Amino acid sequence: SYAPKLLQKHNTLLEKVFFEYINKDVDEVYVEDKETKNIVSNLLSKYDGYNNIKLIDSYTNLFETFNIEKQIDELNDRKIELDNGGSIIIDSTEAMTVIDVNSGKFIGTNSLQDDTSLTMNLVALKEIARQIRLRNISGIIIIDFIDFRKNDFSEILVNKAKELLKQDKAKTKVLGMTKLNLMEITRKRNRENFYNSMNEKCKACNGSGTVPSSLQILFKIENIIRKVYSNTSCNFVILKCNEQIYNKVTIELKNEIWLMEEKSNISISFIKDNNSLSNIIEIEKMGKKG
Repeated sequence: SYAPKLLQKHNTLLEKVFFEYINKDVDEVYVEDKETKNIVSNLLSKYDGYNNIKLIDSYTNLFETFNIEKQIDELNDRKIELDNGGSIIIDSTEAMTVIDVNSGKFIGTNSLQDDTSLTMNLVALKEIARQIRLRNISGIIIIDFIDFRKNDFSEILVNKAKELLKQDKAKTKVLGMTKLNLMEITRKRNRENFYNSMNEKCKACNGSGTVPSSLQILFKIENIIRKVYSNTSCNFVILKCNEQIYNKVTIELKNEIWLMEEKSNISISFIKDNNSLSNIIEIEKMGKKG
């Protein structure tokens, strides 16, 4: 008989990101530690045409340098403000995702209402295409545009949507416009969308609201530890959080917290704030033990 052996190994998270996002159009890849640099360098060496991609050592916390934490928090928001005063609102259900375009305080440069509506809709469409990719929105997507009367504007919007979404790695199809100026799009489901991966149903309200998922909690804690590690010489941190998060980190996520401690050489402990309903995790105390 033969001894058991590994037949196939799943890609790590780093490898998945590499294969999905690194291509010949990429100029630079920023890395934060030596281990990551070695892995990425090895992956780059296996593919022709990747020789010109520069690996850049970052001597600062990448989450701070590129304001990543704020961008991730914004992906949980329903409402996205646009630079020209308008906004889009994203609502997801089991059946579909509906995206509503609002004009807000937007004032067009053309006195004709239809031209103003088209300008607003095109600005919104560009951001919608970006949000679809960032949030990994899939299935049926309905976009409710600002009303317009000119029929040829429907064709302009459909063509623009096809142009913006043609580079999407997930199979995406723009089906067209209805008589109510609703655009229909379908996008293949390849993995869980961002919102569901970062939130889970609240047990207290039986699913009518959400609480941070284990993934989001670990992300928040790791980012705090990164900042402490990069900016101080402290070797212990006490974090304060609400009861629900406290129970998660001290029971369900105990092993993950231990691994974080081992990697950073920082002792992490938690205190429970029984009066807090907020999902904020904050530093209560930190310092250096002798």
